Amino acid sequence: MSLKCSANSRQAVFKVGVVDALVMMAREAHRNSIEHVRLAGHYRAQRDRAIRELYASGEYSYTTLARQVGCTRELVAKICLLR
Repeated sequence: MSLKCSANSRQAVFKVGVVDALVMMAREAHRNSIEHVRLAGHYRAQRDRAIRELYASGEYSYTTLARQVGCTRELVAKICLLR
């Protein structure tokens, strides 16, 4: 008994395989993006706490903190003013 596949059935199998792989990649990318958003929030909160603590010590100005952290003075001001 021999199995014969027409060109159309091979194309259909190929397309289903590609679509399945793309669906899996999209699902994984979606999961990763959700995790990265969660992690980004965690790191922003960590950064904000550290900036507030450093500013509260009185040893740093907004400008000095911004240079040290690598962000803008406006961001440091926003973080410190929005306790």
